[in-house]
Amino acid sequence: MEIDRRKFFKSVGGATAVALMTSEQKADALEHFMDDELEEAIMEQQPRTGAYPTVA
Repeated sequence: MEIDRRKFFKSVGGATAVALMTSEQKADALEHFMDDELEEAIMEQQPRTGAYPTVA
């Protein structure tokens, strides 16, 4: 998965906000960003039937 750096920086408040973060905070922010991106990609691939998926 390729990360859009500009989109990531914008999602956390800009380069200044990233500069003020600790390494752990940066890792958490990146993890959250990637989770959101993955969720978005999955939703784009699923057919839009309007119904929730079922076990059946």
